[in-house]
Amino acid sequence: SGVTIDSIGQVGVDPGAEWGSGLTSTANNTLRRNHPSIDDGDTDASDAFDPADEWQGFASNDASGLGEHPTAVPNSAPSISLSSGSVSYSENNDGVVIDSLAIATDATPNFATGTLTVSATANGSANDILTVRNQGTGTNQVGVIGNNVTYSGVIIGSLAGGTSNSPLQVTFNGSASATAVQAVMRNVTYSNSSDNPDTAPRTIAFNLVDGDGASSGLATREVTLTASNDAPVNNFPTLQATRDEQPMVFSAAINNAGSISDV
Repeated sequence: SGVTIDSIGQVGVDPGAEWGSGLTSTANNTLRRNHPSIDDGDTDASDAFDPADEWQGFASNDASGLGEHPTAVPNSAPSISLSSGSVSYSENNDGVVIDSLAIATDATPNFATGTLTVSATANGSANDILTVRNQGTGTNQVGVIGNNVTYSGVIIGSLAGGTSNSPLQVTFNGSASATAVQAVMRNVTYSNSSDNPDTAPRTIAFNLVDGDGASSGLATREVTLTASNDAPVNNFPTLQATRDEQPMVFSAAINNAGSISDV
């Protein structure tokens, strides 16, 4: 059997000469679906039927609205994905891009007031830094000017957080297209400010929320850390002088204390 996509009338009920009354009766009138409030057909042919519930009535043979039915398209949530595997960061290096092949799509793109949130959900440290790489203001480039984020030289949002265990959040404006949002995702970087970083792998999570409040859910990728062997630091004061056969004293009391440190 087929699938019912719309119905007029009620199965098993004889309405007599017509369904409804006046201009919205089914006799010698033109009926058009209410818009934009009615987006779907009546798929239950057994329910009670009154044309006035879903239809507007016009004179017979009025075809002025033929083919027109403005309607609001239901919002769909954005979708994001990150590459499998991990990315590596080495101590004291510039920030590493977390995923240059990140994907963001949205069948109903509206990112005005939407957000991209990036955070460490496992093994995060106060020394972790999450931010957006500044490529420049050229075509298809992501730029960062102060707190403003640009795409192809146009401001598409602003960024906040990303340090001291605070998630990085980019809040988009009406100029942010799905392409621009994806480009921002592909330029999020990780770095660490410590000379002795905790090397436990970080799980970095992305979440994209569109301007209508629909969330993509989390997509994650792992960042592995490699610490480097830092040279010891000689903190002794510069050239000191003393008299013949007199001991040299190093002391904070006389502002010449010394130390050697290593991390």
